[in-house]
Amino acid sequence: MANYRTSQSTHHSIRNVGRSRQHYKRFSHTHSTSPLPRGIYAYGSRFIKFYGSLNIRNPVKGMSFAVKNNPVIAVEKLRETPYAQVLCYPRLEQQVLEDRIRELKGLGVLAIEFSGGKTVSNLKVLGKGCVGIVVAAYTRNGKAALKIRRTDADRKGMQHEAEMLKKANTLNVGPALLGFSSNFLLMEFVEGKLLPEWLDSLKGEKEHVKTRIKRVLRKLLAQCWRMDKAGLDHGELSHAPKHIIIKADDSPCIVDFETASTRRKPSNLTSLCQYLFISSMVAEKLREKLGEIGTQRLVEALRAYKRSFSEENFRRVLSVCGLPLDEIA
Repeated sequence: MANYRTSQSTHHSIRNVGRSRQHYKRFSHTHSTSPLPRGIYAYGSRFIKFYGSLNIRNPVKGMSFAVKNNPVIAVEKLRETPYAQVLCYPRLEQQVLEDRIRELKGLGVLAIEFSGGKTVSNLKVLGKGCVGIVVAAYTRNGKAALKIRRTDADRKGMQHEAEMLKKANTLNVGPALLGFSSNFLLMEFVEGKLLPEWLDSLKGEKEHVKTRIKRVLRKLLAQCWRMDKAGLDHGELSHAPKHIIIKADDSPCIVDFETASTRRKPSNLTSLCQYLFISSMVAEKLREKLGEIGTQRLVEALRAYKRSFSEENFRRVLSVCGLPLDEIA
C-alpha cells in the first residue's frame, strides 16, 4: 500500500496523494520509440507505448493517439466534442468545462483513455453510475482510474468519498487514493475481473479451484472485518457484483466508497456474507463450486458477530463458511 503525503497545488481545493518514486520504474529510450521526458516515471507496457507516442517537447499539446484501438485524448483536447460531454455529463456548460480542465491539470492528469464496457456519448468508459463516470487516465506516475462527478449528482463534491477511501487505505483496503478535487477522484488503476466473471473464468482441477476460491473469500472477509472494527461501513456489499475486483494474483480489491460512512454501525462482513453465501447469483455459483454450507449456522454466527466484532466471532464465521482460519499472505 502506498504511503500518503499531501502536496500543495495551484488549485486550492485539490489534494494530491502521491506514491514515492520507488514504486515506479524509470524507463529509458530503449523501451519506446522515442525518449521519455526527464523525470517521468512509468510502469507497464501500455504506459511505455503511451509515452513513446508523445510529442516530447510539449507532452500535453498535440497528444492524440490510441492504445489498443482506444482513443487517448490530451487534457487540452477534452474541450472538443464528444469528449467534453463525458467530462460534463449529462449537461455541458462551457464555464464548468473550463473549471474541470483546470482541476485535471492540478491533479497532474495528462490524458484520458476512453475504453471499457460502458458507453457515454458514444465513447467507451470503465463505469457509469448515479454519481460519476469512471475512465482511465494517465499522469506522470502512470495509469490511474479517474472518477468524474456527474453534473446532476446528488452531492456537491468528491471530498467525502476521498476521505472514506483514504480511511479504507489505512486498513489495506481499496484502490490507493492518488488525489482528489471538487469534481474528480484519482485512484490506483486496478486490473482484474469482477467477482462473478472471475468465478466463471476459473479452470483446472476441482480441488485447486476450490482452494483458490476459499483463499480469495477469506481475504475478502478479513478486509470486511478490519473495516467493521475501524467503524467504516462500505454500504453496498449486500449486492456487490460491481464492487469487488479480483486481480491476476488472486488478491481481491473492494472498490466504490461513494456511499461509505463512519456515522452508521458497520455491517460489512454480515452484508458480504449474505451476498456470497445466502441470496445472490454468486451464492448459487459458490454452492456449485464449494458445496452447501449450513445457512442457519451461518445466520447464528453472524448474529453473534454483529453483537461483537471479536476475533473469536470472526473465526466462527470463517469456520461455518468452510474458509481457512489462519491469515493468508
